[in-house]
Amino acid sequence: MSTPHGSALQAANLTQRMGLAGLACLIIAFWMIIHPYRGIDHDSVLYSLLALARLHPAALGHDLFVRYGTQDNFTIFGPMFAAAIRAMGLEPAAAIMTFATQIAFFGAAWLLARRLMPPAVALLGVGLLVVLPSWYGSHSVFEYVEAFLTPRQSAEAFALAGLAAAVHSRQILAAVCMAVAMLLHPIIAAAGVVGWIVLVPGLAHPRVSIAATAAVAVALVALSAIGIGPFRHFDDAWLTVLRDRLAYLFPTEWSATEWISIEAHGAILAAGIAFSRNDHIRRLCMATLITVFLGMLFALVESDGLRVILAAQLQTWRWLWLLGAMSILLLPMVAIDCWRSGDLGRATALLVLAALLMRTNEIAAVPASLACLAVLGSVTLRDPLAARALLVAAVALLVLSLVVVAQDIYKLLPTLDATREPTRYLVRMAQVQALAYGGLLPAAALALVCFSVSRATRRNAMLLAALGAVLLLAMLPYSILTWTHAKFPQDRVQAFAPWRQVIPESAEVLWPESPQAEWFELGRSSYWSLYQMAGMVFSRDVTMVSTSRETAVSPMLAQLKNPPAPPTAAGPCSVTGVDFYTSWADLGPTPYPPVAPEAEHPHEMLYLYRCGENRH
Repeated sequence: MSTPHGSALQAANLTQRMGLAGLACLIIAFWMIIHPYRGIDHDSVLYSLLALARLHPAALGHDLFVRYGTQDNFTIFGPMFAAAIRAMGLEPAAAIMTFATQIAFFGAAWLLARRLMPPAVALLGVGLLVVLPSWYGSHSVFEYVEAFLTPRQSAEAFALAGLAAAVHSRQILAAVCMAVAMLLHPIIAAAGVVGWIVLVPGLAHPRVSIAATAAVAVALVALSAIGIGPFRHFDDAWLTVLRDRLAYLFPTEWSATEWISIEAHGAILAAGIAFSRNDHIRRLCMATLITVFLGMLFALVESDGLRVILAAQLQTWRWLWLLGAMSILLLPMVAIDCWRSGDLGRATALLVLAALLMRTNEIAAVPASLACLAVLGSVTLRDPLAARALLVAAVALLVLSLVVVAQDIYKLLPTLDATREPTRYLVRMAQVQALAYGGLLPAAALALVCFSVSRATRRNAMLLAALGAVLLLAMLPYSILTWTHAKFPQDRVQAFAPWRQVIPESAEVLWPESPQAEWFELGRSSYWSLYQMAGMVFSRDVTMVSTSRETAVSPMLAQLKNPPAPPTAAGPCSVTGVDFYTSWADLGPTPYPPVAPEAEHPHEMLYLYRCGENRH
C-alpha cells in the first residue's frame, strides 16, 4: 500500500520525466532543422570515392586522389563503407551510416554527461552540442558534428565513450573504446587517447608525467632539427603549395578570431577547474586543456616551426575537437557552479557567455581574456570590491554582446522574405534555420526549458512535453526529405550507360566542374579537380601532379561550361593525358550521344569528346 509520501514522490518523478521528455523532443527537433543531412557532400565525397575504388579498382583505383596512396590505408572505415555500399548502394549506405554515427556521438556525449551531472543538466549539455556551432580549427573546414559521412564522428563517439568509462573507473572498457576509435580515425582518436592518459595516470603522478613529457619533447625537437627518417622536412616547393592552398593546416596562418574562439572555449574549461564542485569535472577539464595544449604546441613547433612532414600529417591541432565538444557539454554544469560560488564565479560565467555570443567578432577577445583573469583571480583575488567591479564589467559586456546579437538578427529579418525554395514548407524551414542565428536562439530556448523542468508543475510539464512533440512532428517531414533525398538517382546513372561502354576503365575524364557525377554516375576517374587536392599533405606526388594539371587545364575549363567562354589558343586535347573530356557547350560534332543528367531540364545537355577524333 502506497503512502502519501510515496505517492507524492511518484508524482514528482512523473512530472520530471514528462519535462525531460519535452526537453528531449525539443533537442531532436532542433537537430532536425539545424543539422539536415547533406548527402554525399564535403569530405564524404572523397570517402565515397575511396570506398568505390575498393569495389571498382579498374575504373577508380587509378584516380589521382587514390593513385599515390591515402590515409584510407590506416582505418577500417573504408572496407566497412565499401561493404555497406555493396549491400545497399552508395547513397542509402551513406545515409544510414551517417545517422548511426550521429546517434553514437550524441549517445556517447549523454553517457559522459550523466556520469557528471543531473539528468536535466546533462540533457541540456547534449542539447547545446546539437544546436551550437561545432567548427574548430581554421576556415570552417572541420566540425565535430557533421551532417555527412566521414569516420571522424564515429571516432569522436568512441573517444567520448572511452572517457566516460575512464571517469567511471572502467579502464579496460576505456581502452577498448579508444582502440576502436584509433581503428576508425587515428588523427581524431589521438585526442581521446592522450586525454585518457593525462586523466588517469598523468594527473595521478604529475611530477613523473611532467618529467616524461619534457624528455619526449627534447628528444622530438632534437631529432626534428636533424630531419632524418620519419622526421624529414618539407622541401620548399611542397611546403609553398601547402601554405598557399591548405593554410588551415598551419596554426600560424590562422586568423585572430579563430584563436579567440579557442580562448573562449578554453575559458569554459578553466572556469570548470576553478569553480566546479565536482572533482571529476575538474579533472576532466584539466585533462582536456593539457591535451589540447600539447597538441597545439606540437603543431606549432614541429609542423609550423621545424617543417616536419609527419607532424603536418598528424595534424594534432585537430585535437581542438575535444576542446570544443567538452567545453560545450560541460558548460551548463560549469555555469551553475560558477553562479553558486559568488561574485567572481558569476562574473566568469557572464564573461564566457559574452565571449560565446560575440565569437565571430574580434571584440570577443575582451570578455574571453577577462574570464581567464577571473579564473586566475579565484586563487589570488581576496578583495570583494574587486570581484564586484569585475561582475559589473561582465554585466556590461554581456549587455553589449546582446545588443550586437540583436542588431545582427534585426538586419537578418528583411532577408527572410527573399528566401527561395520549391515549396512554402521548405521556405519556412529555411527561414527557421536563418532565425536560429547559429544556434544561439535555440540554445537560449533549451536553457529556459531546462530551468523550468525542475520547477514545473505537472500541468506545465505536460505542456512542455506537448510543445516538444508538436515541434518535433512539424520538423519531421523536412528531416525525412533530407535523409531520403538522392543526389545521384538511378535514372541519372543509367543515362551515362552509353558513355561507360565507350570510355575505357583505364581512362581519366576531364570534367568541367566538380567530379561527383563523374565518379558516382559515370564511374570513371577524374583527370583533375579541386577535390583531389585535399590530400596534398599526405603525398608530394599528389601535390606536384595536381598543381601541374591545374595549371594546364584551368584556362580551358571556362569554355566547357554553358555559356562557354571564348576558346583559347589550345584546347583540352593539347594537355598531356587528356583522352576524354565533357562539355556543357556544344563544341562541334561528336559520335557520342549527349546526356541530359537532369530529367526535369532536358535541354541542358552534356557532351562527350574524345581527343584524336575531335581537336578543340
